[in-house]
Order: sequence, then C-alpha cells, then structure tokens
Amino acid sequence: MITHRVLHLIRDLGIDGASILVISFSRASALEMKERFLRLSGESQSPVSFGTFHALFFQILKKEYAFHASDLLDQKEKLDFLYEALSAALRKASVRKESGEDPFSRLWLLKQSLPEKGEQKDELLSDVLRLFGKEKNLSRSATADEIPAPLDIASYRLLKNHYEKIVSIRHKLDFDDMLRRGVDLLKKRPDILLQYQNRYRFILIDEFQDINPVQFEGIRMIAAPENNLFVVGDDDQSIYGFRGSTPDIMLHFKDYYPDAEQILLNRNYRNPADVVELSGRMIGENSGRYEKDIRSAGKETQGLCFVPYSDEKEQYTRILQEIRTLSSRIPYEEMAVLFRRGADKEDLLEYLEKEGIPYEDKEKEEKKSSPFWEEDLKNYIRYVQGDYSREIFLKIMNKPYRYIYRDMLFKQSYPPDNTLLRTFPMGDARGQKRFMALEQFIRDIAVLKRLSPFLFCDYVRKTVGYDHYLKQLEKDGKMPGGIRYSRVIKELNRLQEHLKGFQSPEEWINAPAMSPENVVSHGIRIMTYHASKGLEFDAVFLPHLKEGSIPHPFALTDSEKEEERRMLYVAMTRAKKKLYLLYADTAPSRFLKPIL
Repeated sequence: MITHRVLHLIRDLGIDGASILVISFSRASALEMKERFLRLSGESQSPVSFGTFHALFFQILKKEYAFHASDLLDQKEKLDFLYEALSAALRKASVRKESGEDPFSRLWLLKQSLPEKGEQKDELLSDVLRLFGKEKNLSRSATADEIPAPLDIASYRLLKNHYEKIVSIRHKLDFDDMLRRGVDLLKKRPDILLQYQNRYRFILIDEFQDINPVQFEGIRMIAAPENNLFVVGDDDQSIYGFRGSTPDIMLHFKDYYPDAEQILLNRNYRNPADVVELSGRMIGENSGRYEKDIRSAGKETQGLCFVPYSDEKEQYTRILQEIRTLSSRIPYEEMAVLFRRGADKEDLLEYLEKEGIPYEDKEKEEKKSSPFWEEDLKNYIRYVQGDYSREIFLKIMNKPYRYIYRDMLFKQSYPPDNTLLRTFPMGDARGQKRFMALEQFIRDIAVLKRLSPFLFCDYVRKTVGYDHYLKQLEKDGKMPGGIRYSRVIKELNRLQEHLKGFQSPEEWINAPAMSPENVVSHGIRIMTYHASKGLEFDAVFLPHLKEGSIPHPFALTDSEKEEERRMLYVAMTRAKKKLYLLYADTAPSRFLKPIL
C-alpha cells in the first residue's frame, strides 16, 4: 500500500521523490519496501528516502556531533559499561552511607546476586538496561514497581547516572539515546529542524502501531507545519511495549490531527475464515482498540484445530504426528512452531532432533555467531596461543569456577606463570582455593599447548572440568538461553568429532562456526511470537496455551495483559492454511475462553 502511495505522489501529483520519507521499524523491512517500490516503478534507483527511525536520527546526530557507526554500543559493551558503572556507584554509595544515605546496600546486593562475574549475558543487568531504554522511549521516569530487585529508586538512579557518565566520556551512543538525543537536538536548534522540515515534506510510516512517544514526538516536529503524514498500522498488533511502543498513539491520532482521514481495511487475504473469525473474537476482549469487523477474502474456510493435552509429552507427540501428516503436502519451511518465551522451545528441539526432523531456529540464526560452548573453547585456544589480554582471560577464568571476581582484574595482561599466582589475594579460605585452582590452571595451559584440536577439546571438557561446569550451570538455572545440558553435551560430542578434520587449533579457530545438527535453512521454523511478526506460514503450531505461560506471569497490569492478548493474536494470524492451538486441558489460557 505504501509503495503504491509513493508512486501516486510522484507520478499523479508531481511530487519530487527527494521530498518523500518512508519509515519502517527494521532495516530489513525498509530495504524490502525500497526494492518493492523500484520493481513497481520500473526504475533502478530513486531519490525517495527509505529507512528506520533510528537511521533518521542517527543521520541527524552524525552530522552535528561527529558520531560514527563504531560509536554505537552493542549489548556486550552495554553490559561491560553497566558493570563498570556498578563498581563506580558502589564507591560513591559508600560515601553517601557515611553521610546518612544508604543506596550502598541495594547496589551491593545487586553485585552479589550476579550469577557469574565474568558472564556477559547476565539477565539481571539486562533487565536494568531494558528499563533505561524504556524510560527514554516513554519520556518518563521509572516507577518503584518497575525497578528490578534488589534496587530501589535511589540506587537505580545512582547506577543510571554513572552508566550515562561512562557512555558520554567514551563518546558512545546507546541505541535508545539515538532517538532522545535526536529529538532534543531538533528542539534546541530550530535551524536544523527547518532543514529537515524542508527536506521531507511527505512522510509515510509503516507498522505505525509500533511507534513510541519519542519517535512520534520527533516525526511530528519534522512533519510540521504541512503535516503531510500517511500512516498504516493495526492497533491489534502492537506488541513492543518493552520498547516503549503503545497503541494509544494510534488510537488518539485524530486528537493530534483532527482533519486526518481514517480508512479501515476490513478484508483479510491471509487467514482461513474460521481463524479470522475466532482470532477476532479473542482480540475483541481487549478494551483499548478500534472496533473492527474483519472478513476473510481468502479461499480457505476451515483451518483451525484445537488440541487439548494432559502433559508436555502428549503435546509434543501431537505436534510431531501432525508435522508428519502435513509433510506430504506442505514443505517443512512452510511450517512454524511459535512460543511466547524462547526458553520454552528446548523440549521441542530435543523431540525434533530425536526424530531427525529438520528445523531452523530463527533467533539463533539472526545472532550469526558461534554457540557459547564453541566460543568458550576458542577462547581457551586464544589464551593458549598467547593472547593473555584481560578480555580473553575474563572469558575463561571461571569456566570452571576458580573463585576469581571481575573487580579483581586491574591489569591488562594475565599470563599463565607465577605472576598470575601473585595477582589475586590469597589470605582467606577462598583465597587458598583460588591459589590451588590457578596452579592447576597454569599446569593445564602447559599441557594444552601440545595437543591436537580433538585432544584439546577432550582435555578441556574432562580434565579442566568444562563439562562439570556446564552441569552446574544447568543445576543453578544459569544455562544461557535455557538450553538443556544434554543438548550442549550432544553438540560438544559432535563438535569434538568434527575437530578430527583439523590439523591444528589455529586452523579450526579461523573456520566458520558449525551449525547444530538438524538446523537447516529449509526446516520447520522455530521462533517466538515477537519474531514471527510480519511473517506467514502454511501451518502454524502454538503450544503452551495455558495459564502461567500466556499471559506471561510478569504481565500484572491491565495494559500488560492486553498486550499479551495482542501477542497471541499476532501468532494466530500467521497461519495461511492450518492453525493448531495446543492448550492444557486442566488450565487453558484465559485468552482462549471466548473461543473454546
């Protein structure tokens, strides 16, 4: 629709393409729209600007503040900076404690509760970072209820101040800062705002239901004073509350623009008629939405299957049975199993691997990196090869646990010799354990220098104790991604066999990452509700439709529960031919009540 609108503006109304800005919410969708427009127009290039909100505001900041792509913080850097900020905040808090204030105890509890001091992917710190972003995107301060334990408002604010100070000193740009700082710049500099107002006189926005207050504030400024805005969206598909998105902006659009024309597209060309009817009945329970009467315009009339189950084994057995039946007429890549939470998929992956059914895990594919166990082994190799840097030592020092804490690392290099033994305090009982563990570490590194890749892997796993470390991770509930110990061991066994084909560790470390068994580009698609948005499949399975899974236990407010219902609506409407709703017969999700 948007591409046709752009073509209409240029060819029928004589609008200069250079004055048109088309915005979407992901780089991939913006690129897809651009390519679609070029095919539609028959041109090889166009002056129309296609991009994302972040690309637009980064362009503004890049010009005024000399930011570059290398200045953008990735998740690893954000976690590093936040941990550094935590240490700095603790030092500051200890001074406040002496003066009568006490954010110290809360910050100390946070530090003590971190699962492993050298682990980058720490969920507690990620929760704090998400709240930083939510504050920026909603342009409001977090409430006491939103602040993750064990922090309170005072300790949270102190931690955030130190984090932002570190980001600023390093001349870095947090992804969420891009929007806020861009909007603030336009407010302070009317001359810069006028440049963009003159440049982009016609603005079109796709997936408008995903907009957040900061994005809307910025785009309203640029669209003024002509206000040539054309937006397309479905308020029932607003599912990015954690990014600050809210359907309220779309619902109140005419409050901002009273003369706006509203057009309802009430024909559904994707889903079977019964899916359209029952998903509409389900989402109709939400109060914060536009009333709609959506009708199916497709050929399929019956596609919905209700599948009750008594336990998890029965649930996955039914999924496998249906997959086998469907595979005679529907390719694997046209089937998808969607989960509310990514961690819930592990059981299904084990079943698929056992049955030899190919699958593609979308989230892992998008990360485009080696699995963590492969990276851990490669980091041991890097260290053995002579990279004694703080960064590499940090990644292996507690795998297995050696009683070393991140805030003990003050040097830039940690070679495996006697200087390592003198680096860390050894006075107490834990210090003695640390000393013995490091003595063994030095001996192990000497042995590893002489081994082939196959034997290197075997030695790290069995003698150094990596397998035992993994088992303890699972026992403590700290396995990355919630993956099962049994699956990691299976993949490590396969990796070890794969290493027989390499002559040296150096040869393997530079080779591409090995994909997990049965993970192929033409297999059944495994993903979360969020990841499925914008996609469609011939057959869709929705397992775990039970209380405690959907709505998510953390959805406490009415608005959060309504967003959970919208997530289920998005997942249901991915199906072009068949939709399987698998629900617990004793406690089905409350969202199914209107349609069961």
